[in-house]
Amino acid sequence: MWDNNRERLICKFGKLRQRIAEIQFIALSVVFGILAWVLDAIVDLLVFNEGGKSFFDVLIGDLAAFELYVRLVVSGSFFVFGMIVSIFLAKRKGVEEALRDSEVKLRAILESIPDAVTIANMDGSITGFNQATMNLHGFSAREKLSGMNILDFIAPQDRERVMAIMQKSVTQDCVRDVEFTGLTEDGREFAAELSASVIRDQSGNPVFLVGVSKNITQRKQA
Repeated sequence: MWDNNRERLICKFGKLRQRIAEIQFIALSVVFGILAWVLDAIVDLLVFNEGGKSFFDVLIGDLAAFELYVRLVVSGSFFVFGMIVSIFLAKRKGVEEALRDSEVKLRAILESIPDAVTIANMDGSITGFNQATMNLHGFSAREKLSGMNILDFIAPQDRERVMAIMQKSVTQDCVRDVEFTGLTEDGREFAAELSASVIRDQSGNPVFLVGVSKNITQRKQA
């Protein structure tokens, strides 16, 4: 529950920070546009001012049509550039927000499942898991699972057999009710059961393995 609330707070803070960045970029674009106008007026005053015009006249009071056009184009370019970048940032923010929302929802779904759910790359490196996974294998801190492989959850005598069965999920999309000997963090063994499926990318290539496992010790003893 705390992890979900923390992720929601991170999402809200990210949205606020992105909005501030957009406003700052538009403001800077306006400022640069004004500076470009003022600098052009200073150049006209120092280099091309043959009629003894005042700075105010050169700035906004008495401008030739061509000079006014040039300044509007230059200053407007800064503003338009800022708007384009802000729109780009807004679209990117929308994509990032959608991804964050999806992650929060996925986390909530995973935590609502009573069985242990583990997500791994095709090489077995763990990329995600729920609290039930930690409980099943006796881990007290999420950080301890960082860098682990799904083979670390399986007793050595069953690893080769289980991995051979899980490889079938690549061609069969899923395998069900595979019994194996599980391991806890402190090395204790227990009877377990595993079902696994594969997640594919848009091209149909397998990218993740999803395993759902549970302790079946009591069932085996019955």
